[in-house]
Amino acid sequence: MIQINSLTKNYGSFHLNVSFDVCDGEVVAMIGRNGSGKTTTFKALLGLTIADGGQVHINGKDAWHLCHEDKSSIGVVMGDAGFNKVMRLKDIERIMASAYPKWNREHFLGFATKYNLAMDKPLSTFSTGMNVLAKLDMALSIGATTLILDEPTAGLDVVARTKILDILRDFMAEGENHSILISSHISSDLATLADRILLIDQGKIIFETTMNALDESYGVIKFTDQDYATSGFTNEPSLKTPWGTMVLTNDREDIRTKHPDWIIEKTTLDQLMMILVGKEEA
Repeated sequence: MIQINSLTKNYGSFHLNVSFDVCDGEVVAMIGRNGSGKTTTFKALLGLTIADGGQVHINGKDAWHLCHEDKSSIGVVMGDAGFNKVMRLKDIERIMASAYPKWNREHFLGFATKYNLAMDKPLSTFSTGMNVLAKLDMALSIGATTLILDEPTAGLDVVARTKILDILRDFMAEGENHSILISSHISSDLATLADRILLIDQGKIIFETTMNALDESYGVIKFTDQDYATSGFTNEPSLKTPWGTMVLTNDREDIRTKHPDWIIEKTTLDQLMMILVGKEEA
């Protein structure tokens, strides 16, 4: 379990201040535009950058003062971190085996075989997708019960992204105490993976919901400019579009019952981002 309370980090005009948790058996996805604070949050909670304040606990212990054994329960994939690209997986395997007491060589080699990751070629010869798979193989082979993944599907085509997401689903199915904290600006990737969504913007979590609630309750009402002006919904979260206005509601069926002639649809994560933080980069 991950518990974050008032985690703060300041970079000039950028100010991060977030609080949230990730329970056992849960996948929590942090979405947001580029530069919204996703990577800063992950680096601060992992101690990769010094936080200015706040508390982070993983499995009930101070995350910034974990012993080596405790750290072995956390698998991390960061886009800008990894082994030197001249190294080969067979070299990395020896390093990881000596560093992690629960290192699972059988899993590491089996994963590499399944996904055609060459053990004797340098990482520089791997495609972007293969490099992500190699990082994920390392994270899964240390005996981790918690995965912290920062933009693992960035830059990948839809086939590679689907493969990564399937691996993560398998990980969650393997243990009730497994959990994942994952960030992405490709929000559609997370629609069938995440249990809960955190929308971050300008260093603050501005919206949180479960995927069940999003699917069952939230909706987008589509108005023409004329209808929007007289709708009574002008104070609700909305986005102006070339054809009219989209308005977010958290009671789709109630609106549909009261106004059967209105156009109302289920809300997608992309629409949610567009309405709440603006369409740029969403």
